[in-house]
Amino acid sequence: TREHDLGRELVVALDAQGLLDRARGRFVESVQVHEEALALATTLDDRAGIAWVLIGLSSAAVFDGDLARSSELS
Repeated sequence: TREHDLGRELVVALDAQGLLDRARGRFVESVQVHEEALALATTLDDRAGIAWVLIGLSSAAVFDGDLARSSELS
């Protein structure tokens, strides 16, 4: 449905925002945005979105120095 497609597009946009935040050194914001994207992807049962967001969360954790959290997410 159109609504589902828009939700998936929002997951992609949030993931991109999280990656941009990470690149700018805003790790807390990156995690927050990725967690929002993960919640939406989970609600939509968007498996590809979930996978991409988990990669982003894991990467943000590495850059924040939280290797244990990154391992949990991988």
